[in-house]
Amino acid sequence: MIQVTAAGRSFYTELFVFDKDGLLFQSKPFWQELANARISAAQKLMPGELINGWMNVMGVDCREDGKSLQAGEIDPLGVFAVASSDEEITITSVYIAERMRVKWIEARRISRQIFDEADSLIDLAKALVPRKGFPEIFQRLRRAGVPYGIATSDTYDRACRSVKMFDDFSKIAFVVTPSDVKQGKPAADMLLHISGLTGITPRHITMVGDSFVDVAMAKNAGAMGIGVPENDEMAARMEASADIIVSGLDKIKF
Repeated sequence: MIQVTAAGRSFYTELFVFDKDGLLFQSKPFWQELANARISAAQKLMPGELINGWMNVMGVDCREDGKSLQAGEIDPLGVFAVASSDEEITITSVYIAERMRVKWIEARRISRQIFDEADSLIDLAKALVPRKGFPEIFQRLRRAGVPYGIATSDTYDRACRSVKMFDDFSKIAFVVTPSDVKQGKPAADMLLHISGLTGITPRHITMVGDSFVDVAMAKNAGAMGIGVPENDEMAARMEASADIIVSGLDKIKF
């Protein structure tokens, strides 16, 4: 157990849990690359006139770049930014079934193929821009002898590949994704699952995230929630659930 100080408050913790996208890595470059990869994949399987509407449902505004469609502004509170991949696939399947007038099984197949193809197209080297304080906070925790892991709405494979590009992935105690639990964020399931894996009670776990769903999950589980928002709008959404809000990972001292 170590003493942690952030935003003028001190507390003790035994385990750190981190979100990934938007916290360890800047959200906008990653979202932009992923959205464009999905648009590219969808162009092979979905009528072009439907893609813009689909992206709007997901919370992505699109723009014409010459003859191609490109992702523009992305709503940080929209489906694309907050939902798990399975939730996104379900929403996409509903859209395809309605707009392409196909049966559910076919809609689900097309949706899954779009997402799988997009995952193979995304250039992580271009998409991943570390936020200030990462990977240093992982290195500081290792020196302090404190275990840490990741709870993300992204896939396990991409979480692994992302961290490996910047730090020693073998030192991470766990990576938990929506596939490991019944309910994703902001339900308490991920942190309760981590508590079961590690034997550490939620009150001795610190969850660090960039989104209101991260700190809401911490509150629901009875854990400490530290918010590290990227913008004022998200900071305002966090206030109801976060124990502490700081401007960067480097502001968390131990």
